Amino acid sequence: MKKTTTILAALLLASGALFAQIDPVCTIAGATLCDDFEAYTPGDALGPGASWWTTWSGVEGGAEDGEISDLYAYSGSNSMTIEEGGINDVLLLLGNQSSGNWRLEWQMYIPDGKTGYFNIQQSETPGIAWNMEVLFGLSAIGVPSSSGEGTMTVPTLDDFTYPVDTWFKVEMLIDLDANVFDIYIDEVLASSGAFTGNIGAVDFYSVDGNCRYYVDDVLFTDATTIAVTYQVDITPYLDGGAVISGDGIRIGGNFSDNGASLPNWTPSDPACAMTDLGDNIWEITVEYPSVSAGLTQQFKYVNGDWFPTGENEYDDGAPSLFGELGCGGDNREVTIPESDATFLFCWEECAACVVEMECNPPTGLEVSDLSATSATVSWDAVGPADQYVLAIRNNTTGERNSRQVSGTSYTFTGLNPGHSYTFRTKSVCYPDGISGPSVSVDFSTPLRLGDVRPGMAVYPNPGNGSLFLQGWSAGNEQATLSITTITGAQVLQLVLDAAAMSDPMPLQLDVAPGMYLLHVQGDAGAYHETIIIE
Repeated sequence: MKKTTTILAALLLASGALFAQIDPVCTIAGATLCDDFEAYTPGDALGPGASWWTTWSGVEGGAEDGEISDLYAYSGSNSMTIEEGGINDVLLLLGNQSSGNWRLEWQMYIPDGKTGYFNIQQSETPGIAWNMEVLFGLSAIGVPSSSGEGTMTVPTLDDFTYPVDTWFKVEMLIDLDANVFDIYIDEVLASSGAFTGNIGAVDFYSVDGNCRYYVDDVLFTDATTIAVTYQVDITPYLDGGAVISGDGIRIGGNFSDNGASLPNWTPSDPACAMTDLGDNIWEITVEYPSVSAGLTQQFKYVNGDWFPTGENEYDDGAPSLFGELGCGGDNREVTIPESDATFLFCWEECAACVVEMECNPPTGLEVSDLSATSATVSWDAVGPADQYVLAIRNNTTGERNSRQVSGTSYTFTGLNPGHSYTFRTKSVCYPDGISGPSVSVDFSTPLRLGDVRPGMAVYPNPGNGSLFLQGWSAGNEQATLSITTITGAQVLQLVLDAAAMSDPMPLQLDVAPGMYLLHVQGDAGAYHETIIIE
């Protein structure tokens, strides 16, 4: 792509012209960068106004630079314009990000019949490489398409549509740790796939003589979010004779100040509508950027809207259209947690009735130190859990037992040699909060006393012939597996890659019901198991 430094830029540099760099303060909580262009003066070049704007050549303030315009704006009065002629070549510097999960977005306006373009540069240093290229009104550079039709050429080849003569959002979700991306044009997924490299800069380029577009409300932020669910029990409110508005229960608060997508103190906005769960419980889930953890969220539950309708009654003691707001009309406050959480409020109370951290079932279940009469089971900790409920079933006899423990491992003793067992666990997060069950894990004890092996398991046993073999890879490179009848007739023999046995390995036995002997011989020893096919 040819880059041009204009005579005007050279004259400005030669005359020693100076520009006051503003670096407007970003008011979006947790954002790495945001710019709504309201701090600049219409007609001014953009580059000298902020350190995150520059040009391809590095010469700021000339014809290559973007211009502040008040002709169109998504919010406020100003936007940036890229004009016809192939001269404008503006870089938005994003810090050479090499890891993390990022959201990059802006509002875009393309007049009917005009073209647009941007790419994502691998580095803030232009021209090294780019890992995304998007064209509007073009099917390729120099190849016009119909107005309102666009093409993504890098890293995937995808077509999309966009509205003309109106603002629409361009949003990219780029996970540099997983090396994947999604791009949305006008809230519709336009492309997704592998993303290679870093996030260096956005290149807003005047791609041809017919190019004209406007950019507003740029945002670059961590895409990792915290989901906070706000619930309210309105039973006391209804018991007092209240009537629910046709718009239902709403929420108003300083959400936007804390980085959420909900507007500040505007319960009439559709995004602030709560959901009726039944039993007089209403809820709404709000997502915050992870950097908002620790900030104070102020809010009110509102029946319909403020009173009088439309007023921003965010002060303490405010009424609503359909009566008092609970908590004496004062703002409720919560500290945004570090992980997903639920806050349940009773209508008349200012403090939460219940604060529920997300109580998930344990994961990472494992069996180790397996002997004929004992087995140690373990699992990964769940953040809000302080205890766990273990359940174990003897599949051979049908006997079941359960117990509650405080750690993340437990040794079952008194097991029967040669029996098949299944265990699972639940998280206990607070006195009345228990998660659903974890996945089940099967194991079998060896027949011989004194035979201890590190986590070998054949399951399900008894079974119908569709079995899995897992574990016992330590110290082994290869192993030979054989299965025989109790009279010694061989029904299966395999050579195994023992190192791969850390993952479940399927075994299919197409044999008559009965009892069979499984024998695995490896470099570090032998494993024996009785298998029952039903």
